[in-house]
Amino acid sequence: MTRDLVCVELAEMPSATHPQPPKEVWTSEEGSMARETAITRWPKIVQNMVDDMEESLGQSDNPEQISEGRRIQASLKIIKQEIMQNKPLQ
Repeated sequence: MTRDLVCVELAEMPSATHPQPPKEVWTSEEGSMARETAITRWPKIVQNMVDDMEESLGQSDNPEQISEGRRIQASLKIIKQEIMQNKPLQ
């Protein structure tokens, strides 16, 4: 191994001043944390938004707000189904 080659190898090693870039992780990658998050957490997060909307709508007397809130809830429910069925989001 030549001296130049050693310098290149050391320069490429991660350290506090030269951290290694994070590895890309995709939701399509079996066993990845990204996939687990998409499958288990995203539907719960969207359902929590639906539930929060329901609570807010129950406190409103404004028919326009209630109507808009119901449309938002319907859209969120569609998003949740698309996530759960692994479909592209519309």
